[in-house]
Amino acid sequence: MKEQGLTLADATQHEVDAWLAGSPSTRYEVRDFVVWAARRGHSGPLLVPHRPKADPVGIDDDSHWELLQQCLTERPHARPPRRYRPAVAPTRRH
Repeated sequence: MKEQGLTLADATQHEVDAWLAGSPSTRYEVRDFVVWAARRGHSGPLLVPHRPKADPVGIDDDSHWELLQQCLTERPHARPPRRYRPAVAPTRRH
């Protein structure tokens, strides 16, 4: 925006969106500053969304079905395969 001769007070939402889209995601770090500036009247109401996050990584469909099959067919107190066990075992209450 500086190259275009714009100040934050002059920037429109369209210009902010174009600036965010035109470079790496590190530009989303300005979000807190833009919110601060708008609240104090140094700019118009501008929106900088939170940085986009990658899709969460989970288990694939085949693994889901395999786990479901095990839950339905194995004896009730069988331990699940190691990859499905929590890192910290829950405590028992008596």
